[in-house]
Amino acid sequence: MTPIDWQAFIDRGHGTEVVVAQVSLALMSHLGANSDRVFMEHRYVLKSVHQHQISLEAFESLSDILAYGQVLEDRERHLVFLFENRVGWFHVVVKRAEASGRLYIATFHRTTSAKAAAKRRRFLSVRE
Repeated sequence: MTPIDWQAFIDRGHGTEVVVAQVSLALMSHLGANSDRVFMEHRYVLKSVHQHQISLEAFESLSDILAYGQVLEDRERHLVFLFENRVGWFHVVVKRAEASGRLYIATFHRTTSAKAAAKRRRFLSVRE
């Protein structure tokens, strides 16, 4: 989705969700999900923009973050993705909904290299 698409979703997507990326089949299997598609709920998009100060352009990075980021497992049904690009460091958590088996973005924050390094020391690496 482009920044224009994201803005339209923010403005008119109340009560809905959107597919933001896909994960590899290996990660889908690791989480026990029923699809490789990753969804983001409208209310969490709003929270990301207003509370976490995520720019519309940063949302475009979600597919790269999930495709190329380092992956850690911090708890059951959750994977942490750490990724650095020209904008900075990002910390994204994808979780599998227990009832539906679908994958959702549970966290989308900016982070720092020091916090990313601390997470790498603390949690199990799933993908470098």
